[in-house]
Amino acid sequence: MEEKDLQLLEESKLYVSSMGKWMKFFAVLMTIALVFMALGCIGIVSFGSHIPMEVFGGLSLKWFGFLYLIMIILYVFPTLYLYRSSAAAQLAVEANDNEQVVEFLKNNKSFWKFCGILTIVMLCTYVVAIIGIIIAAIAMGMPMM
Repeated sequence: MEEKDLQLLEESKLYVSSMGKWMKFFAVLMTIALVFMALGCIGIVSFGSHIPMEVFGGLSLKWFGFLYLIMIILYVFPTLYLYRSSAAAQLAVEANDNEQVVEFLKNNKSFWKFCGILTIVMLCTYVVAIIGIIIAAIAMGMPMM
């Protein structure tokens, strides 16, 4: 199969450039959110020992801090994908570089793939939680609505 050089039309360049700017905007917002999440995690772990355990059913707030840390780590990946994609979009338009177009599309795909997988995991978690709540309610003899 013959390989052709990809040439972006001027209209396509405008769309890629615009997408890159919006991606950078959201990557910056996500970075700011990561900083606030990290500060919250530090606060939970640091000050959690001063809150009575009875408030949280005997669970230490350090466990909540650990779960929050996992959320922060998960949040880093889509942020990186957006940053990389936005940078590649800008370079692709400025330099008319096909390799940067591929990089833009690759990181954009990775961002949406990550979001899709995370959504599926969360939906499955909700289904399992709902089933668990129903089973627990039945086991405790509680009337269902």
